[in-house]
Amino acid sequence: MKDIRDRVLRILQRVNKPGRYIGGEINSIYKEPGNITISMAICYPDIYEIGMSNLGIRIIYEAVNRVDRYSCERVFAPWPDFEKLLKEYQIPLYTLESFKPLYEFDVIGFSIGYELLYPGVLNVLELGKIPMLSRERGDSDPIIIAGGPGIYNPEPGADFIDVFVFGDGESSILEILRILEERKDAPRKEKLKALDKLSYTYVPILYPVTHERGYLYTTVEKDVKRKIEPELDALPFPKKPIVPLIRIVQDRITLEVDRGCVNGCRFCQAGYIYRPARERDVESLLEVAKKSIKNSGYDEVALSSLSIADYSELERLSTILEREFTPRYVSLSLPSLRVNSVNLSLLQRVQRVRKSGLTFAVETPDEKARAGLNKIVSEDHIEFLVKEAKKLGWRLIKLYFMIGIPGVENEDEKIATFIRDLQKAEPGLSINVNVSVFVPKPHTPLEREEQISPERAQELISRIKKLVSTRRVRIKYTSPKMSCIEGVLSRGDRALCGVIYDVYKMGERLTTWEEYFNYDRWMESFSKNQVDPFKYLNYRDESIRLPWYFIDTGLNKDFKKEEVRRFYDREYLESCRHGKCSYCGVCGGVIRNILSSEKKTLIKGLDASVLSKKGKSSDFSYGVTGKSEENRVIKIVFVYTKLGPYKFLSQLDMQNLFIRIGRIAEFPFKYTEGFNPRPRINLPYAIPVGVESEYELGEIILTRKIDPDVFVRKYNGEFERLLQYSGIRIVRAGASDVKKTVFSEIFFHDYLIEGDIGDFVKNAELFLHRVDKLDEIP
Repeated sequence: MKDIRDRVLRILQRVNKPGRYIGGEINSIYKEPGNITISMAICYPDIYEIGMSNLGIRIIYEAVNRVDRYSCERVFAPWPDFEKLLKEYQIPLYTLESFKPLYEFDVIGFSIGYELLYPGVLNVLELGKIPMLSRERGDSDPIIIAGGPGIYNPEPGADFIDVFVFGDGESSILEILRILEERKDAPRKEKLKALDKLSYTYVPILYPVTHERGYLYTTVEKDVKRKIEPELDALPFPKKPIVPLIRIVQDRITLEVDRGCVNGCRFCQAGYIYRPARERDVESLLEVAKKSIKNSGYDEVALSSLSIADYSELERLSTILEREFTPRYVSLSLPSLRVNSVNLSLLQRVQRVRKSGLTFAVETPDEKARAGLNKIVSEDHIEFLVKEAKKLGWRLIKLYFMIGIPGVENEDEKIATFIRDLQKAEPGLSINVNVSVFVPKPHTPLEREEQISPERAQELISRIKKLVSTRRVRIKYTSPKMSCIEGVLSRGDRALCGVIYDVYKMGERLTTWEEYFNYDRWMESFSKNQVDPFKYLNYRDESIRLPWYFIDTGLNKDFKKEEVRRFYDREYLESCRHGKCSYCGVCGGVIRNILSSEKKTLIKGLDASVLSKKGKSSDFSYGVTGKSEENRVIKIVFVYTKLGPYKFLSQLDMQNLFIRIGRIAEFPFKYTEGFNPRPRINLPYAIPVGVESEYELGEIILTRKIDPDVFVRKYNGEFERLLQYSGIRIVRAGASDVKKTVFSEIFFHDYLIEGDIGDFVKNAELFLHRVDKLDEIP
């Protein structure tokens, strides 16, 4: 694939953020093709920074690559500037590990977290030279599979996806690859029929389509049952995570502490499609955290959960992680908090580990409506929490509200009054408010409810902004028009396949990005396909069959009907996580709520004293490699190169790269003082992105002497020829020359101009190569 790689590197000079497309990240996995029986490309159909932040992508990548004879590589949707160049130079979209074009893979797997990602799916397929429509693919084309929460109404994407996969993916993806491996040379239809025999798959092309009462349905002859893994600790989880070369949205270690939520928020799709609640052991989480940090150089661990406050051993877990990692400059962060799960003790614990704003998902200030949504919390309790948060040092809180909740009147006035009262009670507090439109989601008790029009939503938002006009309150909101299209795709039928196809052909890309989302384009496509989008936003009574009727998430139909009644009666249902069974129908046999506090077995090889509440810190030595020399710090001045694909990294990206490799190598960095300590490293001469250099200078301050050869070898072990030479100066701590960098001296560079000097003078695009060196390190 060297040809594609070379061609790509030549055009990246003209691309914004070229680091998205070069691969070569720390811990990425490349396997020689001669040893592979089945190759898979995994894709989150959005840009690199979003896709690499998706934990599902990382888990599947880990699960597949653990099997020696299987390979899994990554690909993401390009930004429009790169897409344009790929088309202009006729370069097929490729994976980051091998630069192999997508059409050469056996399987392309999409993780669809959001219904608006379907245009991105088509974009990736077309750029990968794969027919976008399933019916047009032949025996030599890859099998296209899709999973994730965005497929629980699969019908809008049924013309594009060969196989939909429902539920937990760690073992199901391996079963799918094994079936395809056994039928490597079989006709495509035979492969699809074999995959459709699995209980958790749906192959749309095998089933007929019928019209019924104005909707287009697929007549599926089986109930597709969601795959549920009973024991998370037995599943693969990345302990050597890929470390991107550029900053991504979730640039940290993510620990999935549990999966599933049984609090029963009646609008929340995740709470119903991920049941039951299955917690990971504290012991297992500690092992993953330690190995992940050691192998990645990250300095933050985020606990991931649909409801982190309900994790049965949160206090024990956070205490151990704090004790283990705080002395090593690794911080701990928690996701947003459900208001009814928060108490003073939790606030105090969060205050020790979280440095950013405190986030509460209030949903609605109407207490009766909150009860209907199954979120019991009084306004007095919210005010108490905010008051205590301010005492503990928070000056910013974030509040999430929904508008368009069925049965709630005067939403705008109630939200505005709630915010004003909160500000009056705590006048020094800054409040960020996020307002979103209620979108009824499949498989929730509210799946048949009406969604308000974009015009009504915009009217409510404008009114809230007008009623709350103060500099200490910032109001953000999701585009009502985007929410409208999301609602249509969430509850649409097979007729939407044509709409998505045509809107993509009209130029729709990156639909989840407001700067690229085009509502008028969608309306034009609806009109072209003679589809009324607003009928999908209307209330649907029980006599109307829902397009996703054949998807069985495990919920009892009578339970869902009773939940609808409870919603309108504003009746609360206790969580079954710690209370009595709600008889939702999901549990049975080994499938049940599993709490970490109920588990007794320790992970083999771990010191039990570390895991006890009062145990001592373990001997994990990350970041501490020996005793510091008294009153001394060691300044290392080094020379590094920036060649090949790494010339496309920014100066900040290069600095982060040096920090992470140094942390992996356990170099004893000297840290800055203050609120957010950082390793003392300086790359002073910013070189433009895209310019190569054979001679760049950097400076790192350590607390202990280190062999220069070891220093160079550790860095070059990750990236060939990154470092050429290092020199060491030992200075006393606090001395003026510690603060004074050697780079305050005058420094000159010579540049090699590649090409004709006349072209250089005429053209705006300059291709430079920095080559000059000083005689010695200053």
